[in-house]
Amino acid sequence: MNILFIEDHVLVRESLIYALKKLHDDIFVIEASNISEAVQLIPNVKSLDMILLDIALPGTDGLTALPDCY
Repeated sequence: MNILFIEDHVLVRESLIYALKKLHDDIFVIEASNISEAVQLIPNVKSLDMILLDIALPGTDGLTALPDCY
């Protein structure tokens, strides 16, 4: 499973990634700290199964930025 996780707080990001990887061995998490970083990473991923998106990202509303992640 390929998951894109967009979260600006490093501790939150690392904690959730740790928990996700404990669930199953085949979980691959692509992490980004903001929308522009995520948009640059997406073309390098063959397929995404899930996007975990902080809706309170600095500088942008996560829900407004969601279409940029497709």
